[in-house]
Amino acid sequence: KGVPYTRAMVIERDGVFRGLEHPICYLCGQPITDTTGTSLHIDHVVPVAEGGYDCFTNVACTHAECNLRREKDARELSVEQVEAVKQLAEAYMEAYPEKFED
Repeated sequence: KGVPYTRAMVIERDGVFRGLEHPICYLCGQPITDTTGTSLHIDHVVPVAEGGYDCFTNVACTHAECNLRREKDARELSVEQVEAVKQLAEAYMEAYPEKFED
């Protein structure tokens, strides 16, 4: 269900699309400088196990350390964090509709 995505699209959206050199970790707000190794995770903002979708509007870049430390049920996330990811994804989809055409 939801909008399909690739890892590269999420990294681009969370960095270059925002006018930044590196993607920003949605959990701590700091840049993720190593995007090729294991230090960057693509995380489901609302976990699939908690009813979240595996789609472009529900994934974001995180530092591996931040992702591994977070509560897996997303209870520590604010509504603002979830909405910020969704709004950024929607703006990206509006700017690049060709990436989301069937």
